[in-house]
Amino acid sequence: MRVLAIRTDFIHHGEHAGYKQILKFVRPSVTLGRDEQSGLHLSDLRARYQWIFEWDARKHRHQVDLVHILYGEDYFRFSPWLLGDLPIVATFHQPAEMLEREIMRGDLRGRIGRLTHLITQNRFSRLAAAIVTEENQKRVLSKVMPAERIHVIPLGVHLGRFREAYQRFQQEQRKTDGMAILTVGNWLRDWEFLRDTALRAATAHPHWHFHVVNRGFDTHVKELLAPLGNVTLHEALSDDALMQRLFTARVLYIPVTSASGNNALLEAMAMGLPVVMTDVFGGKFMIPEPAVRLYERDDLSSAIQKLGEVMDLPEEEYAALKATTFAAASAFDWEAIARRTMEVYQMALTK
Repeated sequence: MRVLAIRTDFIHHGEHAGYKQILKFVRPSVTLGRDEQSGLHLSDLRARYQWIFEWDARKHRHQVDLVHILYGEDYFRFSPWLLGDLPIVATFHQPAEMLEREIMRGDLRGRIGRLTHLITQNRFSRLAAAIVTEENQKRVLSKVMPAERIHVIPLGVHLGRFREAYQRFQQEQRKTDGMAILTVGNWLRDWEFLRDTALRAATAHPHWHFHVVNRGFDTHVKELLAPLGNVTLHEALSDDALMQRLFTARVLYIPVTSASGNNALLEAMAMGLPVVMTDVFGGKFMIPEPAVRLYERDDLSSAIQKLGEVMDLPEEEYAALKATTFAAASAFDWEAIARRTMEVYQMALTK
């Protein structure tokens, strides 16, 4: 099967993270899209209106059997009219409320996006298949295309890579920190809630310490968190240094305002690290407790309680929890996710 893939290689994903990892197993014949890793500067027009790459794809339409647009919110606009009868599969990543805005108004890219959406607003119904990462997105997308063509396939993780690192750290006898709460990432993080959690913990649990990792913190986040005595900010860690943090921490804490998939969540689980996260999934989350404990949004007492459930576990019970978390991660290996995606390709080709 000859696949043309349109994707973005985001710089914050580094070499080993992000949805682009699926291409290592899909192995497309042609790959187009933004490559932030290369350092090459795109024109402002191409960077802002990424559906221009659909016009590039038109040049290859006779060389491939199917097109997979890996970031539908960014790139999917004109393909049904540009690519003839080629089946088009698009993956959508934004949380349900942002996805709904895009399919109804099309203005995530501003006024020009809104204008092009008015011209092409029936484009979703012309997809051979759509992939989303959680059920709430499917509910939204089914307003504009048949539900039977929408497939829920979560993000993945390079399981073997994290397991190898875990074994190496064990052999090196790296010490774990039973009081370390780790927060990783930037997109849709609820920084104010993280600050409030740290402030509450400073009184109720003074032995807890929050380690917050990001490629780079903006001024607002630094002003919120840097003054707190139980918070340490870590910027621009290497992949290996991040894995060490995942190994030494007691729990990963992910306060978010919204979410669909989450790379940090899966990477933590691949290292056996339990997770506490905001419940923004409406009871339809893909991973059951106890590997991931969810608390209601804006419920600070619940967040502290869920963290305490992990932080205060006796060591034997905590070891069992890590084993449960390891096992839960097995379903998200990128190779398995790629197989499910290629099954969608086959269905799209036979329609």
